[in-house]
Amino acid sequence: MQQNERAELLASLHVKGDPLVLYNAWDAGSAQAIRDAGARVIATSSWAVAAAQGYADGEAMPLAFVEQIVARITAAWTSRSAWISREATATIRTPAPPSWRA
Repeated sequence: MQQNERAELLASLHVKGDPLVLYNAWDAGSAQAIRDAGARVIATSSWAVAAAQGYADGEAMPLAFVEQIVARITAAWTSRSAWISREATATIRTPAPPSWRA
């Protein structure tokens, strides 16, 4: 699906009298729970993702780490099983938040 098609789909969910409710996911588990509860779409926020990893909001997390988290959220949302292979999990590196570093 192209970006413009996604935008059109999201716009079509905004119906007068039937508001679109966006639930924020901060990791793969919350994305799966939101999906399983029947939500039509999912959202996230920089603060939620950062706080779940022990970081303050404000671009303090390493970009590669953010990309891994977003990939896991997306996989959980789009996959019925939301299971991530051991190979994929092994490549995820969790950097320590600045306050935990020596």
